Amino acid sequence: MSGPRQDLLHLSPEALAQAANLGLVKRAQRELEGGKGPALELDAAGTLSALFADGTRVRWVAGQSIQEAACSCGAAGACRHRIMAALAYRSQAEAAPPPLVSPATVSDAELAQLLPPRLLALAHSLQERGLSVELRDTAAGEPCPTARLPTATVRFWAGARIEAARCDCVAGGACEHLALAVWAFRAAGEGAAPLCQVQLGAPQAAAHLERQPYLELAGSLLRHGVQQGAALHAQAFTGALEAARSEGAVWLQLLLAELESWSQAYAARSARFRLQDGVRLLAELALRLGAGTRPGRAREALGLGEVEESELDRLRLITLGCRVDQEGEDCHARLVLADMDTASRFVLHHRWQESGGGPPDLGRQRLAPGVRLLQLASGQLLATQARRRADGTLLLARARSSQNSLLPQDGDWRSLGPPLAFASVAGLRAEKLAHPLPMAEARHAAGRYLLFQAGPPEQLFYDPQQQTLVALLRDEAGEALLLQYRHRGRQRHGLDALAGALSGALGPLRQVAGVLTWQGGTPCLEPWALACDRLVLPDLEAPGSCSGALARLPLGELQAPAPEGPVGAVQRLLELLAELPHQGFVRLPRHWRDSATALATRLQALSLSALARGLAALLEELARAQASPADHQLSEAYLQLAVLALLHEEAGALAGEA
Repeated sequence: MSGPRQDLLHLSPEALAQAANLGLVKRAQRELEGGKGPALELDAAGTLSALFADGTRVRWVAGQSIQEAACSCGAAGACRHRIMAALAYRSQAEAAPPPLVSPATVSDAELAQLLPPRLLALAHSLQERGLSVELRDTAAGEPCPTARLPTATVRFWAGARIEAARCDCVAGGACEHLALAVWAFRAAGEGAAPLCQVQLGAPQAAAHLERQPYLELAGSLLRHGVQQGAALHAQAFTGALEAARSEGAVWLQLLLAELESWSQAYAARSARFRLQDGVRLLAELALRLGAGTRPGRAREALGLGEVEESELDRLRLITLGCRVDQEGEDCHARLVLADMDTASRFVLHHRWQESGGGPPDLGRQRLAPGVRLLQLASGQLLATQARRRADGTLLLARARSSQNSLLPQDGDWRSLGPPLAFASVAGLRAEKLAHPLPMAEARHAAGRYLLFQAGPPEQLFYDPQQQTLVALLRDEAGEALLLQYRHRGRQRHGLDALAGALSGALGPLRQVAGVLTWQGGTPCLEPWALACDRLVLPDLEAPGSCSGALARLPLGELQAPAPEGPVGAVQRLLELLAELPHQGFVRLPRHWRDSATALATRLQALSLSALARGLAALLEELARAQASPADHQLSEAYLQLAVLALLHEEAGALAGEA
């Protein structure tokens, strides 16, 4: 054979699995091991010819993708013959795969050779509207240079040889996302950090939103509070939602819908209501409104121009956890799934009603033709014709002609890496540093969900007062991660199953998946799934799976002393601010002002001067508002202080101090 084809040398089994599917790749590997490989020939022009014993011939011209290569078998797309040709060439080539050349070196002329003018024009249009692209390379845990766009993920398996690049959109490769990814790498430069964020689009592009509808909504919540009922705020919510829709601000629409659900949860006396959610959502609203008016940040902060739904290519999804909630007859299941080819997260929702308010009958729930809830929760799914919403919510095809195939899984997630799976607390901290303001970035339904590689817990006990199981895990560097799982309503067997998994009754603990929060610099994970000798899903465990495991655990007390210093002061400030949208300033108790005045003094003593001034300004506006409730101007002062307090809390999550 003549000079090596670098694009083929980089087509690893993982790359070919994304281009085709894992089953075809494994079959091709088995046939090659069985001596059924093709005879290969590479001509002077770099065209690879592969002749099989049954007469099938593959002709693969240099610069073509695997889908474009010609095969006499007649199959459309990446057949096993093309895959075997690539694997055989890779194994027989004398040269090792050379170091990847960055996609930043790809020229527009090379893009024009691969993409038709229509797709290039669409890519330029999307670029001009502005978008944020996250870039990662192998040093950041990716198998190859990877670009994560708002609605697609592009992996450059052969680096600058873009014909081997793969996108998870329905086009699969030669698409507008490929051009955007190349331009993002070019904007970052060849010496960019392993993990970086790039803003595409004209820097002068900025949004000019009318703030009044959003201020009126905040004003309504601050005046009446949710205690007085959701009806008082209905008009304000309608006005704000209509304004967000007219602007095409997708993230604002999702945020307002969540804020409205929070308000309605209190009115319904729902267990989903949490007091501090109100101040956090209002602070996020203010932060997005402020960041969205900065040049180049409108799309990332507000979701302007985001595609609400996008079609996806064939997906190889593995379930990473499930949470089931029930209130009366209403049941809601959330499944977190990962695309094994791109490590992208998805959330699948399913709602139903149980007559008589009995326990959820999970075995009867059908998510799509041939897809049952219990089987998917502990398995994996090969899906076609699926769609992704802007926030990562997955919509499965419901037509009977769709090809949704369920397969079992063994809970082995070790092939997954960042930004989904981590092996160290340092990695978690670096990921958080890379996204210091998640409240101003793209909203994702599973944005805080991740996997952590774990060993046996150092401490394991049950707090009967809090009805919480607590475990302390450590990574190889000795840094701690806290695991907490609280008893939840009708999920009576979850604590037993979790206790059994963590105590080693179900085999060694490999990984744990759940929702991450930070407590004074320590990561805390609420587990939805654990990978042992089998997959453990606490919310779905049947009785008897680990009967009595919880009773054998030592009892302890989850000690959560009130934080001192700046961290404690910021936490107390957020608690005070949470009372305003909860009770409303019209009915605010008198002691609230005394507490706020004392806290302002404490903040000043702790050198948190900006917070102290903001709280003093809020107290002044509050006095005016209580004197004249009809025309109060409290919203601006409240939102500014809420944003500042939340930013201090985010900083303290990493540094251990605010």
